[in-house]
Amino acid sequence: MDSLLEAVGSVQEWLKNSERICWFRGVTNSELQLLPGAYWRNNYSELDTLLQFSQEGRAFAAVGEVDDWKTYYLAQHNGVPTRLLDWTENFITALFFATDGWSGETKPCV
Repeated sequence: MDSLLEAVGSVQEWLKNSERICWFRGVTNSELQLLPGAYWRNNYSELDTLLQFSQEGRAFAAVGEVDDWKTYYLAQHNGVPTRLLDWTENFITALFFATDGWSGETKPCV
C-alpha cells in the first residue's frame, strides 16, 4: 500500500510541476480496449436500454429524451453502458474507478 501511495504522490507532484494537461481513465480490467461499454458488450442494445432508462428515470430525475446529451450523461453516471467514455484530469479519481468494484480477478489500470 505504501508503494501505491508513493506512486500516486509522484504522479501528483509531476502534474503540479508540469504545464501539460493530462487525461486519465480508470478501468478494472487492463485488457479491455478503449471502447465504450455499449460497444464491447455482446448482444447489448443501447437503444432499448436508453429507452427504458429515459422512461423509468423520469420518476427520479429530470431525464430528457433518448437523443438528449443530458440523458446520456445521466445514464452513464448511473451505471448504464453508453457510447460515452469517462475521462478525468484527476489521477486519484481515475484510480478510484480502476479499483471500484474490482473483483481481484483482473488487473486494474489507469
